Amino acid sequence: MAEFDLTRKMAPFLDTHLIIPLLEFIEPRKIYEEHSLVEMHRKVLMRTNMMDSIMETYPDGKAPEQLEKRRDQILQERDELKAKVDVVVEILERDSVKEMMETTRERDGNNKLLDYLMNNHGFSVDMLDTLFKYAKFQYECGNYSATSVLLLHFRSLVPVHDPNYLNALYGKLASEILLQEWEHAKDDLAKLRAYIDSNPFDSEWELVQQRACSF
Repeated sequence: MAEFDLTRKMAPFLDTHLIIPLLEFIEPRKIYEEHSLVEMHRKVLMRTNMMDSIMETYPDGKAPEQLEKRRDQILQERDELKAKVDVVVEILERDSVKEMMETTRERDGNNKLLDYLMNNHGFSVDMLDTLFKYAKFQYECGNYSATSVLLLHFRSLVPVHDPNYLNALYGKLASEILLQEWEHAKDDLAKLRAYIDSNPFDSEWELVQQRACSF
């Protein structure tokens, strides 16, 4: 049956986190040797910060010591990033801000919302970078729910020409797929296609590449 499995052919074109559920899907079907599949799963997980999942691929007490050290480093980084992003999230969770985000999302655009936050709530531009970094960190740790919320906030605040706007579109879509939130994923895919169709890229080749990824 292994010769009919397309996972190996699809994997090079997928984000690392999207490969993981494919491996979890084929595992109970016993089409590969268990040891081989565990090694493959571990190799993919090692490209993420999902340390608990990585360590679970080893027998109890057999995980290498360097993984424990790496886990401690990741937890320290998480705490440092969280301390910075808590201030940002506190601002974005204020009732007046949430109301403003709802009323300006479609009608007035992101610049008006960002100006409002900077003028009335002590928001600063560097907080956008903090928000994106923490969203990316949470994604690498496999916390897709937090990633989705953080990227929704980020996407609501930055202009479409921001260097990370496209990354936020892809990250939000991937998170919703991994959460199996299909309606949200459908909406995010539509937003991604609309952005690509607006052709904000520097070359026709980049446009073709992005269209190939999203269609």
